Amino acid sequence: MLHILLSTSKPHDPTMTRRRPYEDFSCPKCGAQYKLVRMPAPADFLGEPLQCKNCNEKFASTDGENILKYFLVGRRRRSRPAELVS
Repeated sequence: MLHILLSTSKPHDPTMTRRRPYEDFSCPKCGAQYKLVRMPAPADFLGEPLQCKNCNEKFASTDGENILKYFLVGRRRRSRPAELVS
């Protein structure tokens, strides 16, 4: 009985407990909204620069041991110029 109890209580993956695997992210330049996903990076991974799909702002491709993936979920709407009232 004890063996069954110990086998079901496996330790959690430390990558998932340090940070949430999915995070909300906004481009610091234009405010476009992204879902940020972290995945463990292989040892031979060479991160290529990533860019905002709205304004071409550069994003980090890794955070050390994780690959960062950005999924666009909403573009920031451009505000209209105020109309002059005569």
